[in-house]
Amino acid sequence: MIEAKHIHNPSSKLNYFDKGRNLLDNAIKNNPDNIELKFLRICVQANTPFFLGYNKQIETDKAFILSKYSSISDLDLKKRIKEFINQSSICTPQEKNIYLK
Repeated sequence: MIEAKHIHNPSSKLNYFDKGRNLLDNAIKNNPDNIELKFLRICVQANTPFFLGYNKQIETDKAFILSKYSSISDLDLKKRIKEFINQSSICTPQEKNIYLK
């Protein structure tokens, strides 16, 4: 998906994006409780143009991440999630207040 950002040909760009999306979704399908993979997907979906339709799991991934946030032992991941919550428009002010303490 990152490589798609640097390609100029629209059909090649979409092709790279689709391959990356499929890899990520399959990884999550095989590891449904992996918070890091779901965090990666929510970051991608929050920044993907709406017309690509890759935004269906934002709410479920957000709910999963927020429910597991307090039990994250990886401090770097926890910091990145906190920064994302702070900067993202997908989290409500109430969610930001709860998780930015």
